[in-house]
Amino acid sequence: MSELLKRILSAAVLIPVVFFLIFWENSLAFAVAIYLVIILGNMEMIRLAKSSNLPASPILFWLGALAVYPCFHLPNSWQLLGFVIVGIIFLTFAIKLFSETPTDDVMSFISVNIFGALFFPLFFSFMWLIRDFNAQGSYLIFFLCVIVWLSDSCAYFVGRAIGKRKIVPKVSPKKSLEGFIAGAIGGVGGGVAFYYLFLAGSMELSIVKVIIISVDVVAAGMLGDLFESMLKRSAGVKDSGNVIPGHGGILDRMDSLMFAAPVLFMYLSLWG
Repeated sequence: MSELLKRILSAAVLIPVVFFLIFWENSLAFAVAIYLVIILGNMEMIRLAKSSNLPASPILFWLGALAVYPCFHLPNSWQLLGFVIVGIIFLTFAIKLFSETPTDDVMSFISVNIFGALFFPLFFSFMWLIRDFNAQGSYLIFFLCVIVWLSDSCAYFVGRAIGKRKIVPKVSPKKSLEGFIAGAIGGVGGGVAFYYLFLAGSMELSIVKVIIISVDVVAAGMLGDLFESMLKRSAGVKDSGNVIPGHGGILDRMDSLMFAAPVLFMYLSLWG
């Protein structure tokens, strides 16, 4: 079976499941799904760090995966998150201080483990913040997914068909300028269309603001895709995992969303 066919079949199975989780009135299922994705994603982060021969401490990665996201379901969530972040930083210092090699690769150990513990859990938690933003949270999540999925799909298929001018060949040799342009047009067009079909009645945003949001969400998604490619290239692996046939791991599928979600939430906070 070709990789393209695997991608299509996996998408055909996963999209209805995602649609159900997003729009089911019981938000607990969506909350649990986000938590599971964060845990699996940080397991893949441990693998990438180890493959890169970096001094990763799995306990810190696990702590970040388990402790960051629940903060957003409790009172005073942002203050609680601050305590969790500071606690992880202090614990990172303590683990290194009392290790057998407390003076070796100190900056590397601290940087890798603080980043690994917080990066994916913090960024992907914005999926819940968007879902919980207002009564239209389910549609806002789908708005985000439509922009990112259309951008990814247009970039993939157009780049595959006519892509010639490489953007960052050292990071991702297959990504082309033609695919980048197609992804931008597809994502922004999809975002504008979705807004006026499903959100215009409940939100009052001008066409200029909708375009700005869509453009920046597309740009953030593309940056996330390239960033994850950079991590994999550094680790010497093709995929971050093998959870999803044809798509690789959790990070391979969520790289664009985890960068795009904070951007959308920022604009919703400003203009929503």
